[in-house]
Amino acid sequence: MFFTDGLYEVLKDGEGEILGEEGLQDRIAGLGQLTPQLLIGEVLQDLAEYQGRSEFEDDVTLLVARYLGRDGIEQQA
Repeated sequence: MFFTDGLYEVLKDGEGEILGEEGLQDRIAGLGQLTPQLLIGEVLQDLAEYQGRSEFEDDVTLLVARYLGRDGIEQQA
């Protein structure tokens, strides 16, 4: 997973508190073993709820990839 700072520099709705990298990691850890597409959707939805709106102040980039072994079977970490 790769992301830009715009993803964790969101402000909590009405409080002005920044989520931060650790806060973002905590939220992602709670999402379990979703596919990359679902994980991205859940993260963006969660952050929109956190800040109280769906538009972000800063640019937001999120790249999620899942490694499939040489034989194309998902590897468990």
